[in-house]
Amino acid sequence: TALGDQPNAEAGLDALEDNGGATPTHALLPDSAAIDRGLAPCPATDQRRIARPQGRGCDIGAFEAPPDIIAPETDITDATTGATAVFEFTGTDDRGDVTFDCRLDGGAWLACVSPQRYESLGLGNHLFEVRAVDAAGNADLTPAEHSWTEGDTTPPDTTITMASAETDATFEFTGTDDGGAVIFECRL
Repeated sequence: TALGDQPNAEAGLDALEDNGGATPTHALLPDSAAIDRGLAPCPATDQRRIARPQGRGCDIGAFEAPPDIIAPETDITDATTGATAVFEFTGTDDRGDVTFDCRLDGGAWLACVSPQRYESLGLGNHLFEVRAVDAAGNADLTPAEHSWTEGDTTPPDTTITMASAETDATFEFTGTDDGGAVIFECRL
């Protein structure tokens, strides 16, 4: 075998038919192993007189496939959140494998893999986003996202139920919090 050969690969060809041009051709299916795999320099046009290349490289054979303009799709399949957050995700594309970009809380998109882990997250609201990117560089235009709030960010409610107006001040008070027990700090 020679450099670039793909033994036992499915060619990914459609039926022989009139795809335009002087003679019938086999159109390349979206997942064809022939897409962008031709050696350079390649002919300026395919058998149908379509300019080459349409993608990152020339296609092998008489048919040059149209460029990939369809963005992949992304799904979050599992999320465990807290001070440490772990996300699992998948992506699909009409032409093959995808890679992923992730970001947390509106930061920069960075290359990532599933599962993606973040540690020592602070209190407050968080947003995780992930997008699939296909081989043509098309990124999912609607990234999958998961939002959550870390910790108790709502202050407790304190009520003074009794206060004396004498020289020895006496106060009684109660407090409630949706996060559980309340600890009081007093200051005069």
